[in-house]
Amino acid sequence: GQCCRLLVQTPTLCEAMRTGFRYFHGQLDEFVPRLRVEHELASISIVPRAADGAPGEYAQRAFLFLSFGLASWLAARRIPLERVEYRGQAPAHAGDVDRLFQAKVAYGREQYRLWFHARWLQLPQVQNTQSLREFFGQAPANLVVKYRDRTSVTDRIRRVLRSRLHDELPSLEEVARTLALTP
Repeated sequence: GQCCRLLVQTPTLCEAMRTGFRYFHGQLDEFVPRLRVEHELASISIVPRAADGAPGEYAQRAFLFLSFGLASWLAARRIPLERVEYRGQAPAHAGDVDRLFQAKVAYGREQYRLWFHARWLQLPQVQNTQSLREFFGQAPANLVVKYRDRTSVTDRIRRVLRSRLHDELPSLEEVARTLALTP
């Protein structure tokens, strides 16, 4: 809860992710979440603190999944993944993992990692304290990676405008671009 209250005060998805990962850096003993940008791709990775990384495998996978779900909620859209990397061998239910992330999962990697286009980091963070209360009321169902904003277009426009009250209000074209709609 405390971390999410910090996240809804950030202007962009990038700032929200960096804020969240800084928060958890001091909270987690077994691994460190990281956000990196390399050319046009960004990644969320889970770096084990122990050399073998074996402790907390489930926690690492769960944190990656929940971070992605939360990022999608903060931006009010599902962030499309380019690829997913998992430690270890493919499980018998590997197809389920592919469907969960809607991307092909490569196994046998050093870390758990999600790759996506870096441009998505510039999306505005459009949630607020009111939508956070609603989010908590619907958790964990609203963290599913196939996140869809069930609010009306009018509510989404209001959230964008509220997030910009301290600045000059955006034009119709800017709001449309933010929400991936036509003016």
